Amino acid sequence: MVIKLLPMIQLPLGLIICPEADQLRVQLRNKFLLFLQDEYGDEIKTEMSSKLLFLDLMYLRSGSKLEGIHDKIISYCENLFSSKGRDVPKPEEVISQVLTAPPKHEYLRDLLIRCQEDKLNEDEDKLANMATSICKMFYLELGDWFYLYISKHLKKLNSWLSKHANNLSIEALKIFQTHDKELQSTDINIDEEDLNIKHVIDADYRFIDHLTNTMTDDFYLNYCKMPHVMAWNSDKDYSKHGDLALRNSKIIGYIDYSFDKVVNATHYDNHLGYAFKSVEWHEYTPIQSNSSIRKYPSALMTGIFNFGPLFSPRGVQFVFSSRSKKGTNDWYDYPIHETSFLFKSTDFVKGASNKDMIKCPFLGGRTYNMVDKNRTRYSEVRTCNLGGFLNLKMVFTNPLSAKKLCMDNYNGILKAIREVEHSNYAIPDPEQNHLSKILHNYISHYYPSK
Repeated sequence: MVIKLLPMIQLPLGLIICPEADQLRVQLRNKFLLFLQDEYGDEIKTEMSSKLLFLDLMYLRSGSKLEGIHDKIISYCENLFSSKGRDVPKPEEVISQVLTAPPKHEYLRDLLIRCQEDKLNEDEDKLANMATSICKMFYLELGDWFYLYISKHLKKLNSWLSKHANNLSIEALKIFQTHDKELQSTDINIDEEDLNIKHVIDADYRFIDHLTNTMTDDFYLNYCKMPHVMAWNSDKDYSKHGDLALRNSKIIGYIDYSFDKVVNATHYDNHLGYAFKSVEWHEYTPIQSNSSIRKYPSALMTGIFNFGPLFSPRGVQFVFSSRSKKGTNDWYDYPIHETSFLFKSTDFVKGASNKDMIKCPFLGGRTYNMVDKNRTRYSEVRTCNLGGFLNLKMVFTNPLSAKKLCMDNYNGILKAIREVEHSNYAIPDPEQNHLSKILHNYISHYYPSK
């Protein structure tokens, strides 16, 4: 069977999940784990190996209901022992034995404890929901590490996969073809007119979701400080007619604070001070249910983006918006498990006040995901044309520029968290903070308290 191979950076993580009956996929998985061990040490390798093992037993690509959860958890614990060459305890003792040296992941530890306590199998559905949510967390994190591995071994992997392409199993071919179909069905671009209106529309979030959730072959790794943060760039112009000379960046980071603390701390308006100067807010528009262009709350902002002393300051006009997703499980410490804020260029301030402004087509967004009780993943994507010298490839994608933007971003989030520690990470007052106001409006409108 002849297949169309995907560009290497687009290899789906599913290729190394449940690979036991497929020699080539087992080899790929072992190569990945060896990379983690060589580059990041035994602890990271062991942690990711145990998460892959959990996905082997629990993950359902079809999205169907997870059944037989007690047996699967026991099997997972047994495999933890056997993978380390240790004697496997009796089934009725294996969970308690694992808990003597509990897993690092706190939600996984909670799942094992609840399974152990559920002697009569009364909480089957609740445990299945917990396991499904944990799978999503693991899949997200493992995907970041997998793409990091691919980017650093691109030529070797390309040669290896091309050599063995005709020996791929039927299951591997299905994974390839499904992933390829999903990518091909997504036609994403930016309409220049959308970057001038002062409202956020569905198309804006579709684009941000695409850049956030998909690693396409136009992206390349430009800076890495994992397990903390890494930066990717792309030179693809995603404008509708390919005439805006847009460049793209994606920063992926992990913060060792709970989801609610990170979200609360970074929704004070002064958080934007790490990136913009002279920030002013001009207008707030709440959600209007009967309007197709006001499905999302928004606030208008002006400011100055100053990259450094060698470059002209860029005056910016942005419309900010917010969106959240609520978890389906009552065991979350925080009901929302994903939050995004989106910012895009607009043209709402007229006249002399912006006569020296360099107009910058810009669309960006930051998404927070809960990946454990006290660990949050964030991804910030931007597509823009900063104008002049600053938009040249040699400047925008220069490793030193990528490092500066990446670390300014990462340290800006950490700074925001530390600054609100004294207030116990309190929710910002929506009446005093526009970022908090748009977040509060979205949650209260779409997820009203019962």
